[in-house]
Amino acid sequence: MLYNLNYRKRMKRDNEQSGLKNLVSLMKSLTPIRLSGEGKAQLWDDIAARIDRKRRRQLGLRWTLVAASLLLLLWTGFQFLGMRSVNISQMQNLAEGMVVDTGQAALILADSRVITLERQHSEIEHQKDGQQIKVDKSLYNNSVSPVASQGFNRLVVPYGKRSVITLEDGSKIWLNSGSKLVYPEHFGADSRTVYLEGQAYFDVSHREGKPFYVHTRELQIKVLGTEFDVSAYGDETEARATLAEGSIVLSLQNSDLLGRSTKTLRPGTQVRYDAHTDKLTSMEVNVAECISWKDGFLILNKAQLAEILRKLARYYKVEIEVNDSSLSGQTFSGTLDLADSVEQVMQVITTTTGTTFHKTERGFLLDKKHYN
Repeated sequence: MLYNLNYRKRMKRDNEQSGLKNLVSLMKSLTPIRLSGEGKAQLWDDIAARIDRKRRRQLGLRWTLVAASLLLLLWTGFQFLGMRSVNISQMQNLAEGMVVDTGQAALILADSRVITLERQHSEIEHQKDGQQIKVDKSLYNNSVSPVASQGFNRLVVPYGKRSVITLEDGSKIWLNSGSKLVYPEHFGADSRTVYLEGQAYFDVSHREGKPFYVHTRELQIKVLGTEFDVSAYGDETEARATLAEGSIVLSLQNSDLLGRSTKTLRPGTQVRYDAHTDKLTSMEVNVAECISWKDGFLILNKAQLAEILRKLARYYKVEIEVNDSSLSGQTFSGTLDLADSVEQVMQVITTTTGTTFHKTERGFLLDKKHYN
């Protein structure tokens, strides 16, 4: 026995309900009437068609919402990347325009004023009110013009010199020889961003909801408040980040929106980027060895001579060549006091490694020691 009482009207009224349970309840509420076989078939076809249309509408709505969410995510991501690329690209161009072999350290303000840093180890401190900058013992007014306030300050530290700078948020940065730092004249409301080429040790002041970003040509590092070292010289194929305290998130500049090629560092970890493989690798390291340069020492443990001599050449602004290429892979362990002269440091190395050196017109030449 089937039932029918204006079933089309009743189906229309209940078309927002779903499932067989609702359909059974509807059928029980109807008045009985006999149908022919053809009528029965038509009735069930009509019911099946309505259920199918409703399912399609619900499925279509779900996919529409999913697609809309994805599009919104992608649009937001591209907007962020586009905005970021403009600023970082500008900062990178400014860094590349600075020359580090002039022999003179300089702070170039956003309004194009140039402050020459006379000392070998200069100190720069932005006052907390943002109005003045202390360079060694001298005070300079910081530009506050609407145009200049949207620009960037630039610090260049040539070979043979070092500098330490305190930013307006209290973050402190030690810059090694041959380094460049680009940073906004004033940080924005939501984040703090700097650009580095060379090597620097960062002691970042924590600011709730205002993360600190360090960008290099290859890397981007996000930090809320911690201490770490970054080495990213333009003439080297390897960039490194070493975490001393806290936590940082490191990724490649060409990372996609899904965050691939991203690593979170814990203290005592170093991440290296190899330009040849375009890969990131992480390892446990002795942090003291990686950051000792900022305190005027080089703590070395089985370090290759080629790497040591490259660091010394930058620090002392001299050329150091190796006469025999087989010496480049030889290792040295010990502590070098960078307050000593380059001749004294070279003497320590050659005594320990069984090599010798002599002066040339351009610097020093390291050679095997020949015994009679």
